Amino acid sequence: METMSTRIEADQEIDASESTPAREAAEGKIPARPAAEAEASRSARGGKAKPEKGKKPAQAEGKPDALAGLTAEQRTTVVEAEERMQAIGRRTTGAAFELGDTLLVIKGCYADEADWKAWVKERGGMDMRTADNYLGLPTKLGSFRKRLVASAVPSTVCYAISNADPAVIEEVVGRYENGPRPTLADVRAIANGSASAEPEAAIDPADVGGLAGMRALGTSKVKVGTKVFGDRIAGILAEIEPALEPHWRGKRVGKSGLAKAIQYEARRARSELQNVAVFVEPYDTGPHWNVHPVPFPDGSGWRKVSEVLYALGGVESWPAADKVGSWFVDEVIPTLEWSIGRKPKADQADADEPVAAKPNRKRASGKRNPDEKPEAPGTTEA
Repeated sequence: METMSTRIEADQEIDASESTPAREAAEGKIPARPAAEAEASRSARGGKAKPEKGKKPAQAEGKPDALAGLTAEQRTTVVEAEERMQAIGRRTTGAAFELGDTLLVIKGCYADEADWKAWVKERGGMDMRTADNYLGLPTKLGSFRKRLVASAVPSTVCYAISNADPAVIEEVVGRYENGPRPTLADVRAIANGSASAEPEAAIDPADVGGLAGMRALGTSKVKVGTKVFGDRIAGILAEIEPALEPHWRGKRVGKSGLAKAIQYEARRARSELQNVAVFVEPYDTGPHWNVHPVPFPDGSGWRKVSEVLYALGGVESWPAADKVGSWFVDEVIPTLEWSIGRKPKADQADADEPVAAKPNRKRASGKRNPDEKPEAPGTTEA
């Protein structure tokens, strides 16, 4: 299928030895078989005409044989899958896995291997090697899929390791995650056992001088720090959500047990956020070397995250017991979910409005805004 073939990766290898007389005739290298000769051949065989090579029977024109043996439901499944293939891009690792998923659906409609190969040739617009490469991604690398996609491991590398031992796959994925990124030749050497299972020791950024070394340190800090922050926020949410069960039954939420579980975690999360995301500046008064974290912009989403974490860090900042449940539902949970990019869960109980995608910017209490520039040391909370 002509439009499908435009989706196939440019690097697939075509065996030049597969040239056929029909192909050569189409390219003008040899003349096509004259109609008179075909008719004579038909008469010699007792009136049963045989289609010319490279030409489908008249009844199959516009209706590829690859669909002929399928049920109506199977044909619908295959055609819909073909349409999905047309819509899938081919430049990312995720797209390659999606193509593999779609080919699995199509292959599942064919009980006979020959019929499946006919689809690949007639409608898939690819050779069997390419089809097998795509199929191998979800079937052989499924457990590594998220990591391969997150690290943008090239599809050619995925094909190279699809039949490797799990330990080899883990080693290759680890190199892409932690750097430096190996070349395809490096990966093939590892998969073939001609390279060490352990990468050469990378230079510790702490031993690299100059601004390049400083940038490397900063990159490492952000990479690790964001994960630590995200895991901590997810842990806080995991403590909050079950504790709200009384709220959905119209009862008060117990504050002491929940505060014990999350207030110190919230303090750490706020410090980790500042450590990764903001600069420092000197106080308005006092020596210039005495600095504090720069507040996030007033009214911004991250300002709200910082405020909520500050409030969570001390149970004395929480609303009264009869209002604390609503505060968590309307303000705390949406804000923390926003901070880690987690989609809000479906509305619960009698909630009338969907959870906001961006944090509510009203203050949690009447206390001092924790991101306002603090006073000189010794007059503010630690």
